[in-house]
Amino acid sequence: MHIAKVFRNGRSQAIRLPKACRVDADEVYIQKVGDRLILSPAL
Repeated sequence: MHIAKVFRNGRSQAIRLPKACRVDADEVYIQKVGDRLILSPAL
């Protein structure tokens, strides 16, 4: 499991992904399941 930094980008929150978790996509789908967030590349 990896830890990512959460930070403010204007009025939004953003997540800086570690190198091991980077995706080859410009966009991701976000799914909230309970208290978890699941990110999937939007290909």
